[in-house]
Amino acid sequence: MKLKLNKFLYLSYFLIIVLIGISFFNFYKPIFESVNKYNTIKENCYLKKNTDLPICKDKFVSDWKWLEYYIKNNNPNEKLNNLDAITVTLEIIEHEIYTNIQFLAPLIIMIAVVFKLHSEYSNCTIKNYLTRMNYKDYLKSKYKYIFRASLIIPVSLMIIFIIACFMTGFNFNYSDSVKNIAVYTKIKYQAFPLYFFLLLLTQYIMCLFYANIGIFVIKKTKNSILAVVLGYILFLIIDIIIYCVLYAFILLKILHLQIPLDVFNITGYLIIRNDYEVILFLISSIILFVISFIILKKYYKNKEEVVCYSERQNA
Repeated sequence: MKLKLNKFLYLSYFLIIVLIGISFFNFYKPIFESVNKYNTIKENCYLKKNTDLPICKDKFVSDWKWLEYYIKNNNPNEKLNNLDAITVTLEIIEHEIYTNIQFLAPLIIMIAVVFKLHSEYSNCTIKNYLTRMNYKDYLKSKYKYIFRASLIIPVSLMIIFIIACFMTGFNFNYSDSVKNIAVYTKIKYQAFPLYFFLLLLTQYIMCLFYANIGIFVIKKTKNSILAVVLGYILFLIIDIIIYCVLYAFILLKILHLQIPLDVFNITGYLIIRNDYEVILFLISSIILFVISFIILKKYYKNKEEVVCYSERQNA
């Protein structure tokens, strides 16, 4: 019975694990291909074990000066062995297919939350619960599930970090060359535990915000799928209002305030380009959650109204 009730939560985890698997595959594939090519050229062409291979006939490989330079200066095994857990984690989060999770997270959270809670609401199961507990306790019990469901994205980030640790042999020693890569900021490398904790916390709070949006549309929507779709559309509308109205029109055009643009892109809180964004994203996520929670609390305050809408859906 527990598996049945949480099947959409498990489905959400499955989708994210697939994204993580594809991301690691795409990240390591060109590296392993380079290693394989290098080893083949070194063993067969440079050490002349089998110079009849087609690759040894290549115009560059057949040039001994080029071949010597390639073998001495382009060893991909060194790159593979020098990869550190921090860099791999950041590359997977910010540059691979997993990055799309920032657009999919609202939908994934709503699938996990809306399908389960809407089934209870639309089937009038809520009335049975209310015969055994008071309304406030019922709401608290449902929000406990939301707290668990909202762990999906933070857990996925921890899975990425753990895999990166094993793939790199728990290597946390990075070279100065990381300063030249796109994912580099000081806090990510010099204070990674703090950065990662704040990232997890921000993503968790944002997931609670997504869940609140999903719960908001449940009350007057008869179909679970429609509720998820409407919830995602509502999220997109909120995103547009925050970016276009609040930022572009009010703060920038009317008040002429120069505030970092990324703070108002609520679908981009996964990627940190500047150190100060770690704190700004956290503050912004807290504000979004608090506002949505206050609205949700007032929206579901009237027990009789909630039960009435539930009965209408079951009619």
